[in-house]
Amino acid sequence: MPPTVIRVPTLNDSKEDFERLFKIWFQTNGAYRNIHFDFSQCNFLRPNAVAFIGGLARQIQSRAGRVVFDWESFTNEKVLKNLIKNRIAA
Repeated sequence: MPPTVIRVPTLNDSKEDFERLFKIWFQTNGAYRNIHFDFSQCNFLRPNAVAFIGGLARQIQSRAGRVVFDWESFTNEKVLKNLIKNRIAA
């Protein structure tokens, strides 16, 4: 079964950004086996988005799912460093 690719956008604190976070959650709903996070369209993540994505990744893993952060997709090094700093990605 191919992975479900989640394209993470730039996320701030607007109502639309929270709606995007919930869309990401809905994309993973029922697809807990293999999730692939693509950050090629992400230039910034607010702390709430970092916590949300980290929690979502841990939830998927707790259900025996596989989570992949596509290292090649990071176009903004600050986003990657923020995820590493918060122990979301290693």
